[in-house]
This record gives sequence, C-alpha cells and structure tokens, in this order.
Amino acid sequence: MTSDTEKHIAHDYPLARSLFSSFLVVLALGLGLSGFFHFFVEHHLPLVSPDTWKHVEWRGDVELSRRPIAGTQLYAYRAATVVDLPLKKVMKAYRDTPNHVSWVKDLAESEEWHKSAHHKDEHTFVETEIVRQRYDIPIPGIKDREYLMQKTITTEEAEDGSGRTAVTVELISFEDDD
Repeated sequence: MTSDTEKHIAHDYPLARSLFSSFLVVLALGLGLSGFFHFFVEHHLPLVSPDTWKHVEWRGDVELSRRPIAGTQLYAYRAATVVDLPLKKVMKAYRDTPNHVSWVKDLAESEEWHKSAHHKDEHTFVETEIVRQRYDIPIPGIKDREYLMQKTITTEEAEDGSGRTAVTVELISFEDDD
C-alpha cells in the first residue's frame, strides 16, 4: 500500500522518482562490484558544495551529476532537485524501507536488518540502516540482483537560521567475498 506522502512525491515529481529508480537499476547492474549511489534532495536551497560532482545534464528540474568511484572504472550518480514539501513528509518516505518497492522501479523486495541514529553535531542528524534489496531485472538473460547495502540518511540544517535543510541519502553496497 502506497502512503499519501509517496503518492504526493510520485504525482508531483515523476521525473525525480524515475531518475532515482533508474540509477538504482544502474547500481544493481554493477555486477556485484562495490557500488555507490547518492541521491540528494534539497529543501529550499543547496547546502552542500557540488565541487566533487561533475554536471551531466538537466532533466526538467532535476540535475544529474556523476563522479568516479576510486579504484574502479565505475561512476557514482546523483540526482538533485529542490522540493517544496515539508521535510517530515520527505523523511517519512525515505525511512519506510519496506515500502520502497511501491515507488522504486524494479525493486521487488526491500527490508531493514538494522537501524541506528545519532546527532553528529547541533545541525546534523545521521541515520544508518543495513538493508537488503532484490531487484527484478527486466532484461532477458540477466538474473535478478540482490544486494546488502548500508543506507545512510543525513539531515543538515543550515546554521544561518534560514530554515534550509539538505537531506542526503547514500546507498553503498557491501562487497561480496565470494
């Protein structure tokens, strides 16, 4: 069952949802290499310097960027947009790991194995989860992919009292020892 928040996000931001889903599939097709995916949503104005990310293109209000993953020939991708939604609604959608299957393309299963949270400092809150995800890969000859990943959600409030808040969601897959 899709929550009202996810319906709102899906209705108002189909391109952002589509890009987010597409990049998760790109991550899933990384053939078991340690992958990195970074999805960045800003509430109001940017707080994080884009210095390490290289602009690829704009698709509507969504900026696509990438950067190399050290020691590989792979790239990490980032989709960034500004949303006019209460932070509480955005965070509810990100925190509901099992329900991600209702809005992430080709995600068949998503479960949370462990969760912790702490304040890094006065303006930064960090949540960490270990999640297992299985993707139905809709390409003939390619089997479904299953990943164990660390999901980190960082919420940063602007120190200038402007009310600006940046939310960063990172999914980093664990390397397979086999």
